[in-house]
Amino acid sequence: MWRTPEFEEFIAPARALPAFWRIAAALVTGFLFQIFAAVFVIGIIGVLVEGGSTAGAEPNGISDYFDMMSRGDRPFAVALVLGSFFASIGAVVIMAAWHNRRVETLFGPRRNFGLYFAKGALVVVGLYAIFALCGLISNAPPYVPNLPFATWLPHMLWALPLLMVQVGSEELMFRGYLQQQLAVRFSHPFVWMVLPSVLFGLLHYDATYASPAVTWGYVFWAGVFGLLAADLTRVTGNLGAAIGFHFANNFFAIMVYGVPDDLGGVALYHYPFGKADIGFSLVWTLRDMLYLFVSWAALRLWLRPS
Repeated sequence: MWRTPEFEEFIAPARALPAFWRIAAALVTGFLFQIFAAVFVIGIIGVLVEGGSTAGAEPNGISDYFDMMSRGDRPFAVALVLGSFFASIGAVVIMAAWHNRRVETLFGPRRNFGLYFAKGALVVVGLYAIFALCGLISNAPPYVPNLPFATWLPHMLWALPLLMVQVGSEELMFRGYLQQQLAVRFSHPFVWMVLPSVLFGLLHYDATYASPAVTWGYVFWAGVFGLLAADLTRVTGNLGAAIGFHFANNFFAIMVYGVPDDLGGVALYHYPFGKADIGFSLVWTLRDMLYLFVSWAALRLWLRPS
């Protein structure tokens, strides 16, 4: 049964004002707010901070800031990217307002929320530890040290809260707002599970990767991730497990093992490749897909009622 009792409770607040025109209006206004808010914030930073060109120590103006953010090869660039998701939270507030809803209703019932979050995060942490050990045993290509641990650890004081902003805003928008509102309008799970996940994947499109195969492979990976997070939400009836699952995955992908020129500025280690390396990128995308499915399957088993 796709629509579990927990899921029916999760979507109940969306039944009050379910008109499709409200969903369309919410998406348009939320998207526009997010774009203009992000540009405004980065523009203010570009005006306030002095410096030279991107070839120098500091960026100069909004175009250089966006270029620096696209690489994410410095801690400040990573902070800008993650901090830009405060605009996403504002967008979610606007979207919920079209249905006369409070943002907290997008999280779902509080029952077991913290427990589900912990389970979602712990499964990913445990499996990454196992896979790392297997990598050592199998003599996999070594990771390249990026930041000394004594430098990396203080960065976590700002990086972890900003990572939670990024993860939380995405889950609120896609597994909270969209999944809830579409589920009360349409009965088929293709509409309220697959379509938001496709949109989630497309928003991860990055044309700067080495080839279209790598670019669309990453879009596919993100879409599958969204679908698995939607399934966790469907089963548990709140966003706890999905946020924990998402947070731990992004923590390892950004803070522990990063791509040098793709949000790797604050990573403890770097992968032995960059965006331009087609072969390694494809192999690692497939490997990450395996990690994703195994961690989701393990979490689903752990969440199953005894």
